[in-house]
Amino acid sequence: MREEIKNLGWLPENSLTDEELHEWHALEKKLLKKEENLPKEEAIKMARRIRPILRLTEDQMHVGIMLNGRRHSRRYWVKSRNIYDQCFSYKAEPYAAVYGLKEVTTIETWHKSPNSSLLRPSVYEVLYQIPEDLRDKVVAFELYSEKSSICELWSSVLRRHRLKCVLYTGKMPKEVQKKRIYWAKRRRRKTPT
Repeated sequence: MREEIKNLGWLPENSLTDEELHEWHALEKKLLKKEENLPKEEAIKMARRIRPILRLTEDQMHVGIMLNGRRHSRRYWVKSRNIYDQCFSYKAEPYAAVYGLKEVTTIETWHKSPNSSLLRPSVYEVLYQIPEDLRDKVVAFELYSEKSSICELWSSVLRRHRLKCVLYTGKMPKEVQKKRIYWAKRRRRKTPT
């Protein structure tokens, strides 16, 4: 098992038992299958119906992902940027206050990252982890953690951060509905010289 995981490019922690490695391996396979089952076209349609929201941080100057649990601060709809590979919470641009949403449930989500100190959740990562039976009910999601440090959320085996994700139902304002959704950033072609 350890050799198989090494071949996948993982760097297993030496302290893990074979049983624990098997559990991590099963989780990774489950996440990859969920990702494969949400094609680009369907993800774009979902992203039009389900948008990210963030809360004001402690300094009341920025919006972001809450560490140390959810605080009662104002929530905002934020610009999604490109949904596939861009972190929606980094330098997030709030554009409308959130009103009237009702919490449906809280799920656990995993987010890829190159290292433990860089939290980079994308909208697509959240969308493919929303249970299929809830996808038509949900209009917004909010990520948070009970932990106080980003590094505490990290799995070195999966090379992902683990977050809590609150799913909301309600009515999305027209202002939010009008915002465009992009799959990924356009790559500029170099012009020949």
